Amino acid sequence: MPDVETRRILQHAKEELKRDLTLVLENKKGNRNTVITVNDGKNDLIVKAGLDVETDYLALSILNEIGFPSPKVLSYSSYHSTGINCGVVIMSKLAGIQVRSLSPERRSQAVSNLIDELEKLRMCKSVGGAGSIKIVNNVESLSWKEYLEKVIDEAEKDLKISNPVTSAILVDWETISSTIEFVRPDIASLPSDLELNLLHNDLNLTNCLATAEQFVGIVDWSDAIYGDWLYDLARLRMNLEQSRDEYSLEAYRLKVRINPEETKRERLYYLCRLIEYLGIYRKYGDDHWFNRNQQLLLEAIAS
Repeated sequence: MPDVETRRILQHAKEELKRDLTLVLENKKGNRNTVITVNDGKNDLIVKAGLDVETDYLALSILNEIGFPSPKVLSYSSYHSTGINCGVVIMSKLAGIQVRSLSPERRSQAVSNLIDELEKLRMCKSVGGAGSIKIVNNVESLSWKEYLEKVIDEAEKDLKISNPVTSAILVDWETISSTIEFVRPDIASLPSDLELNLLHNDLNLTNCLATAEQFVGIVDWSDAIYGDWLYDLARLRMNLEQSRDEYSLEAYRLKVRINPEETKRERLYYLCRLIEYLGIYRKYGDDHWFNRNQQLLLEAIAS
């Protein structure tokens, strides 16, 4: 039986759409967001409620305008939950399965299709700087260099927390510290006139959907930002390296055609993302992925 909060979200969605809805599935219930699947008698819909939902709504609204493969927004509204104002977005449900679950051959083809689709995001340009869509819209954004410096600073702080959730990991401080010191001057030397556009910012194969025949789209835009397009590609490569997905990595290498200067930036961003997620994994006690990222960091520095 759904809990009180899920029932409230369902009722709120009914009032927004002015139609009867049936709960199909409680997809996710976390500290920041709740996601449920509902049915209106004809179609399954996704209802997402929580603190990060405004970013989903803003990103999807832009994507829907350019025909990018992503859920279609049906409604967005505010929602009062346990004394906090949250957002609720109701959207279409994409008909597909996670690309991660496909056969190796079909998965590599979906990755190739995904990279083609990412080109469309370069149409969605920032007019106010880098960072969260909400912040850029409020004209409080950072430069791209400042944004990356902030990411590294926050990761370094999380890596140094004295009482992390996990204690079963062996932290290679020498490699991590030297990498942080290595990337800082490279961030500072980035061109100041880089074009900034909409990024998913958490691009992994669980957020990408496909059928046996075609790529369907990308979901979960809660972390969307404005930044350099190669930053998303570096996140995708990190995900493929983490899972040792050689089929998809080969598709990535064949599809990503970039010049030497862009190759240098993509490598810098790859190191930044490894450091960023090392901080996240240490903070939240994910030993497995911390150790895997630490291994990838050693391999990247050695190459």
